[in-house]
Amino acid sequence: MHVSCCSPDRLSKIMSLSMLSQEIIDEIVDILQDIDSLSDSDDDDNSESFQFSSYALISKNFRPRTQQISFAYVIFRFSKNDSSSVTKLRDQRNMLERNPKIAGYFRTLVFFVKKANLWTFDHPDFIRMMELIAKASKGRSHPQLDIEFDSARIRPRIPDHSAQRVLEVIGPHVRNLDIHGIDNVPFRWIADCSNLVKLDMVRISLAKNDPETTPSLLPRLHVLILSWPANYIATIDRLTKFALDPSCLRKFQTEFEDELCIAGVGPVIKACRSSLEHLKISCNEGRLRIANLANLSEIPNLKILSFKIDLSWEDHDDALEDLCALLNTSSNDNKIEEITLELHVVANRRPGVGALGRVAEYNWRMVDSTMVRLSNNKKLKIDIQIYYFYEPESDLDENELNDINEGYPNDQLEGWMAEQLPLASRRSHIALHAKFYRV
Repeated sequence: MHVSCCSPDRLSKIMSLSMLSQEIIDEIVDILQDIDSLSDSDDDDNSESFQFSSYALISKNFRPRTQQISFAYVIFRFSKNDSSSVTKLRDQRNMLERNPKIAGYFRTLVFFVKKANLWTFDHPDFIRMMELIAKASKGRSHPQLDIEFDSARIRPRIPDHSAQRVLEVIGPHVRNLDIHGIDNVPFRWIADCSNLVKLDMVRISLAKNDPETTPSLLPRLHVLILSWPANYIATIDRLTKFALDPSCLRKFQTEFEDELCIAGVGPVIKACRSSLEHLKISCNEGRLRIANLANLSEIPNLKILSFKIDLSWEDHDDALEDLCALLNTSSNDNKIEEITLELHVVANRRPGVGALGRVAEYNWRMVDSTMVRLSNNKKLKIDIQIYYFYEPESDLDENELNDINEGYPNDQLEGWMAEQLPLASRRSHIALHAKFYRV
């Protein structure tokens, strides 16, 4: 839309807005952004707010702030290697070359990866765009770019020796890197991000080749989140050998499918024991055996612990005793501030027994004394989350099924906790919290 096409009334509104100070204009644009994010474009009642957003786009005074918001989160979508996609890629490159300031507004770049668009990441126009973004980021004192590699539904596999240079230039400016649902991930995607702070990887597999990397130049992460990778133990080993340095980790969060994968966790904890503050471990299937996971007294700065524990197994040792064995390795002067227990139970394992009754069968007396010792008269938050689900095909009569459906209301948990943790519940410096979830 050109201003010359506006009605006199609309033109006068635009001219009035342009007379405002830049500070006020920036505040107005911020408010418009909030309105647009909450509004439904099909709602006639919001037509004025959308019309006002269009004024912001055509007013010169509104343009800088609007562009800053619009280009903060950029999604790169490409399809198969045809003339249309190649033209689109070239146009985006030309846009950044003509308007280099726009590249400086980028904060989050999202790359949707699928088999049909892998050509993009090796194309000269794409590499040039990454160079322009890196050039615009050079003046910043700290890395501010967040990169997300994501796959829609089918996990694509990166061909060997392909897409190696995606982050070669912008890597030093990347702060957070997410890689979700991609196979044969090149080590360079991580290793090139020399100032990386956080790495989040979900359902991935790493390339099988051994890259030539310099250990002293690998990124020293603060946060590592690794969920359900293929070949868990091998992935951990190769990740810490060729892609990153775990010695400075402050948070390590990991989730795996099988109890045998716990063997891969110990070496990471050992590598970052002097810096680790937050540890979260979840096992989807099987018993989480953690008694010999680590000596917590060797992790002096540990503050937050979180465990997902499956209590649906009949033929196993007391899972809570196993947990206490680990917690009791901590020293009396520990810095632990918060412990979260995510407990999962299944109804048809013990028909007719309610969720709290099922959970109460474990050694809570040991948990009680352990938590009191851990607190050592300092503040300690204990959060217990009980997930209770049943399988409809189980042989339950109608009355038992009704008991399960009613469950236990959350307002009964306070009394239950006082009964199971009598010592901790009487300590004013220990904050107990529990919630019941029916799955």
